[in-house]
Amino acid sequence: MKEFSFLVKAYERPRALKRCLASIREHFPRDVPVIVVDDGRRPSLEDGEIGNYGDLNYIRTEYDVGLSAGRNIAVDACLTDYFVLLDDDFEAIPETRVERALPWVRTGAFDVFGGLVLVNGSPNYYWADMEQRGKVVAIRSFRDPIDRPVKADLVLNFFAARTEVIRNIRWDDRLKLGEHVDFFLRLQEGGAPGRILSRLADQPRAGSIEGVQRRSPREGPAVPEAVRRTTRDHPGRMVDGRSE
Repeated sequence: MKEFSFLVKAYERPRALKRCLASIREHFPRDVPVIVVDDGRRPSLEDGEIGNYGDLNYIRTEYDVGLSAGRNIAVDACLTDYFVLLDDDFEAIPETRVERALPWVRTGAFDVFGGLVLVNGSPNYYWADMEQRGKVVAIRSFRDPIDRPVKADLVLNFFAARTEVIRNIRWDDRLKLGEHVDFFLRLQEGGAPGRILSRLADQPRAGSIEGVQRRSPREGPAVPEAVRRTTRDHPGRMVDGRSE
Protein backbone atom coordinates (compact mmCIF):
# COMPACT_ATOMS: atom_id res chain seq x y z
CA MET A 1 0.00 0.00 0.00
CA LYS A 2 1.21 3.51 -0.78
CA GLU A 3 2.35 5.69 2.10
CA PHE A 4 0.41 8.86 1.28
CA SER A 5 -2.61 10.16 -0.62
CA PHE A 6 -3.55 13.50 -2.15
CA LEU A 7 -6.79 14.99 -0.77
CA VAL A 8 -8.60 17.59 -2.87
CA LYS A 9 -11.80 19.45 -2.03
CA ALA A 10 -13.49 20.55 -5.29
CA TYR A 11 -16.32 22.98 -5.90
CA GLU A 12 -17.50 24.10 -9.34
CA ARG A 13 -14.07 24.67 -10.88
CA PRO A 14 -13.87 21.75 -13.32
CA ARG A 15 -11.05 23.20 -15.42
CA ALA A 16 -8.96 23.91 -12.33
CA LEU A 17 -9.62 20.42 -10.93
CA LYS A 18 -8.58 18.76 -14.19
CA ARG A 19 -5.38 20.79 -14.27
CA CYS A 20 -4.73 19.79 -10.67
CA LEU A 21 -5.24 16.09 -11.35
CA ALA A 22 -3.24 16.15 -14.57
CA SER A 23 -0.33 17.80 -12.77
CA ILE A 24 -0.38 15.17 -10.02
CA ARG A 25 -0.26 12.39 -12.58
CA GLU A 26 2.52 14.14 -14.47
CA HIS A 27 4.76 14.09 -11.42
CA PHE A 28 3.54 11.08 -9.41
CA PRO A 29 2.81 7.45 -10.32
CA ARG A 30 -0.76 6.57 -11.25
CA ASP A 31 -1.07 4.27 -8.24
CA VAL A 32 -0.56 7.09 -5.73
CA PRO A 33 -4.10 7.52 -4.35
CA VAL A 34 -6.00 10.74 -4.97
CA ILE A 35 -9.29 11.47 -3.19
CA VAL A 36 -11.52 14.22 -4.59
CA VAL A 37 -14.65 15.35 -2.74
CA ASP A 38 -16.93 17.39 -5.03
CA ASP A 39 -20.01 19.20 -3.69
CA GLY A 40 -20.79 21.33 -6.73
CA ARG A 41 -24.18 21.48 -8.45
CA ARG A 42 -22.79 19.52 -11.38
CA PRO A 43 -19.96 17.00 -11.32
CA SER A 44 -16.58 18.41 -12.25
CA LEU A 45 -15.65 15.04 -13.78
CA GLU A 46 -17.77 12.93 -16.05
CA ASP A 47 -17.86 9.17 -15.52
CA GLY A 48 -15.71 8.62 -18.59
CA GLU A 49 -13.00 10.97 -17.32
CA ILE A 50 -12.40 9.41 -13.92
CA GLY A 51 -10.26 6.61 -15.31
CA ASN A 52 -7.87 9.12 -16.87
CA TYR A 53 -6.30 9.89 -13.51
CA GLY A 54 -5.18 6.52 -12.17
CA ASP A 55 -6.05 5.62 -8.58
CA LEU A 56 -8.76 8.23 -8.09
CA ASN A 57 -11.58 8.03 -5.56
CA TYR A 58 -14.06 10.64 -6.81
CA ILE A 59 -16.71 11.27 -4.16
CA ARG A 60 -19.85 13.24 -5.02
CA THR A 61 -21.82 14.69 -2.12
CA GLU A 62 -24.99 16.71 -1.81
CA TYR A 63 -24.71 20.30 -2.97
CA ASP A 64 -22.57 22.72 -0.95
CA VAL A 65 -21.63 20.68 2.11
CA GLY A 66 -18.77 23.14 2.56
CA LEU A 67 -15.01 23.00 2.86
CA SER A 68 -14.93 21.56 6.35
CA ALA A 69 -17.37 18.70 5.79
CA GLY A 70 -15.81 17.93 2.43
CA ARG A 71 -12.33 17.68 3.88
CA ASN A 72 -13.58 15.48 6.70
CA ILE A 73 -15.15 13.15 4.15
CA ALA A 74 -11.84 12.98 2.30
CA VAL A 75 -9.88 12.24 5.48
CA ASP A 76 -12.37 9.52 6.46
CA ALA A 77 -11.91 7.93 3.03
CA CYS A 78 -8.09 8.07 3.25
CA LEU A 79 -6.50 4.64 3.61
CA THR A 80 -2.88 5.78 3.88
CA ASP A 81 -0.98 6.82 6.99
CA TYR A 82 -0.26 10.28 5.61
CA PHE A 83 -1.88 12.68 3.17
CA VAL A 84 -1.18 15.91 1.32
CA LEU A 85 -4.02 18.44 1.44
CA LEU A 86 -4.53 20.82 -1.44
CA ASP A 87 -7.30 22.82 -3.07
CA ASP A 88 -8.59 22.24 -6.59
CA ASP A 89 -6.76 25.31 -7.93
CA PHE A 90 -3.36 23.91 -6.95
CA GLU A 91 -0.97 22.17 -9.34
CA ALA A 92 1.97 19.89 -8.65
CA ILE A 93 5.36 20.80 -10.13
CA PRO A 94 8.71 18.94 -10.25
CA GLU A 95 9.58 20.45 -6.85
CA THR A 96 6.49 18.93 -5.23
CA ARG A 97 8.61 16.29 -3.54
CA VAL A 98 6.33 14.79 -0.92
CA GLU A 99 8.97 12.28 0.10
CA ARG A 100 11.00 15.18 1.51
CA ALA A 101 8.19 16.15 3.88
CA LEU A 102 7.22 12.70 5.15
CA PRO A 103 10.28 12.11 7.37
CA TRP A 104 9.25 15.12 9.47
CA VAL A 105 5.81 13.67 10.22
CA ARG A 106 6.72 9.98 10.07
CA THR A 107 8.66 10.11 13.32
CA GLY A 108 5.69 11.61 15.18
CA ALA A 109 7.69 14.69 16.13
CA PHE A 110 5.40 16.83 13.98
CA ASP A 111 1.82 16.33 12.81
CA VAL A 112 1.75 18.83 9.94
CA PHE A 113 4.42 19.95 7.49
CA GLY A 114 3.44 23.07 5.52
CA GLY A 115 4.34 23.37 1.86
CA LEU A 116 5.63 26.33 -0.11
CA VAL A 117 3.02 27.74 -2.51
CA LEU A 118 3.97 29.62 -5.67
CA VAL A 119 1.38 32.16 -6.82
CA ASN A 120 1.96 33.63 -10.28
CA GLY A 121 5.50 32.33 -10.08
CA SER A 122 6.33 34.01 -6.77
CA PRO A 123 6.73 32.17 -3.44
CA ASN A 124 3.90 32.85 -1.00
CA TYR A 125 5.78 32.73 2.27
CA TYR A 126 3.27 32.57 5.09
CA TRP A 127 3.08 31.04 8.52
CA ALA A 128 1.75 32.34 11.81
CA ASP A 129 1.79 32.08 15.57
CA MET A 130 -1.56 32.23 17.38
CA GLU A 131 -2.57 32.97 20.94
CA GLN A 132 -6.12 32.88 22.26
CA ARG A 133 -6.89 35.62 24.78
CA GLY A 134 -10.44 35.01 25.94
CA LYS A 135 -12.62 35.73 22.93
CA VAL A 136 -9.76 37.27 20.97
CA VAL A 137 -7.33 35.28 18.84
CA ALA A 138 -4.07 37.14 18.35
CA ILE A 139 -2.35 36.15 15.11
CA ARG A 140 1.21 37.15 14.39
CA SER A 141 1.91 36.32 10.77
CA PHE A 142 5.22 36.12 8.93
CA ARG A 143 5.98 36.45 5.23
CA ASP A 144 9.76 36.55 5.21
CA PRO A 145 11.69 33.93 3.20
CA ILE A 146 13.03 31.16 5.39
CA ASP A 147 15.86 28.71 4.81
CA ARG A 148 15.19 26.35 7.72
CA PRO A 149 12.23 24.58 9.32
CA VAL A 150 10.33 26.75 11.75
CA LYS A 151 7.64 25.80 14.24
CA ALA A 152 4.31 27.47 13.62
CA ASP A 153 0.70 27.43 14.79
CA LEU A 154 -0.78 27.96 11.31
CA VAL A 155 0.31 27.32 7.73
CA LEU A 156 -1.37 27.50 4.33
CA ASN A 157 -3.86 24.87 3.16
CA PHE A 158 -1.12 22.94 1.40
CA PHE A 159 0.47 20.54 3.85
CA ALA A 160 1.47 16.97 4.56
CA ALA A 161 -0.08 15.48 7.69
CA ARG A 162 -0.58 12.36 9.74
CA THR A 163 -3.98 10.94 8.85
CA GLU A 164 -4.80 9.60 12.30
CA VAL A 165 -4.16 12.94 14.00
CA ILE A 166 -6.29 14.96 11.57
CA ARG A 167 -9.05 12.34 11.63
CA ASN A 168 -9.28 12.84 15.40
CA ILE A 169 -9.11 16.66 15.29
CA ARG A 170 -11.24 17.20 12.16
CA TRP A 171 -12.64 20.38 10.71
CA ASP A 172 -15.89 21.76 12.12
CA ASP A 173 -18.60 20.63 9.68
CA ARG A 174 -20.66 23.73 10.50
CA LEU A 175 -18.05 26.03 8.95
CA LYS A 176 -18.54 25.97 5.19
CA LEU A 177 -15.97 28.75 4.80
CA GLY A 178 -13.75 30.61 7.24
CA GLU A 179 -12.49 27.30 8.56
CA HIS A 180 -8.76 27.97 8.41
CA VAL A 181 -8.01 29.63 11.75
CA ASP A 182 -10.60 27.51 13.54
CA PHE A 183 -8.99 24.27 12.29
CA PHE A 184 -5.51 25.23 13.44
CA LEU A 185 -6.84 26.36 16.79
CA ARG A 186 -8.48 22.94 17.14
CA LEU A 187 -5.19 21.30 16.23
CA GLN A 188 -3.36 23.49 18.73
CA GLU A 189 -5.82 22.80 21.55
CA GLY A 190 -6.73 19.16 20.96
CA GLY A 191 -3.67 17.93 19.18
CA ALA A 192 -0.07 18.61 19.99
CA PRO A 193 0.88 22.28 20.38
CA GLY A 194 4.12 23.14 18.64
CA ARG A 195 3.93 20.16 16.33
CA ILE A 196 3.24 22.09 13.15
CA LEU A 197 6.30 22.70 11.01
CA SER A 198 6.45 25.36 8.32
CA ARG A 199 8.20 24.45 5.11
CA LEU A 200 11.87 24.54 4.32
CA ALA A 201 12.17 26.82 1.32
CA ASP A 202 14.72 28.06 -1.19
CA GLN A 203 18.09 27.24 0.40
CA PRO A 204 18.55 24.38 0.78
CA ARG A 205 15.82 22.65 -1.24
CA ALA A 206 16.01 19.40 0.71
CA GLY A 207 13.00 19.08 2.96
CA SER A 208 10.65 21.31 1.00
CA ILE A 209 7.50 20.53 -0.91
CA GLU A 210 6.26 23.06 -3.42
CA GLY A 211 3.11 23.54 -5.45
CA VAL A 212 1.52 26.16 -7.68
CA GLN A 213 -1.81 27.84 -7.00
CA ARG A 214 -3.67 29.28 -9.98
CA ARG A 215 -6.76 31.38 -9.28
CA SER A 216 -9.48 31.14 -11.91
CA PRO A 217 -11.89 34.08 -11.43
CA ARG A 218 -14.22 32.83 -14.12
CA GLU A 219 -14.81 29.69 -12.11
CA GLY A 220 -15.54 31.48 -8.86
CA PRO A 221 -14.27 34.58 -7.07
CA ALA A 222 -11.77 34.40 -4.27
CA VAL A 223 -13.29 34.39 -0.80
CA PRO A 224 -13.07 37.87 0.78
CA GLU A 225 -10.44 38.21 3.50
CA ALA A 226 -13.09 39.13 6.06
CA VAL A 227 -14.84 35.83 5.41
CA ARG A 228 -11.68 33.78 5.46
CA ARG A 229 -10.76 35.16 8.87
CA THR A 230 -14.11 34.49 10.55
CA THR A 231 -14.53 31.65 13.05
CA ARG A 232 -17.70 30.64 14.80
CA ASP A 233 -16.30 28.69 17.74
CA HIS A 234 -13.87 31.45 18.68
CA PRO A 235 -15.91 34.68 18.38
CA GLY A 236 -14.35 38.07 18.80
CA ARG A 237 -11.79 40.22 17.06
CA MET A 238 -9.05 38.61 15.00
CA VAL A 239 -5.89 40.55 15.72
CA ASP A 240 -3.14 40.34 13.13
CA GLY A 241 0.30 41.02 14.55
CA ARG A 242 1.24 43.09 11.50
CA SER A 243 -1.33 45.76 12.33
CA GLU A 244 -0.99 45.94 16.12
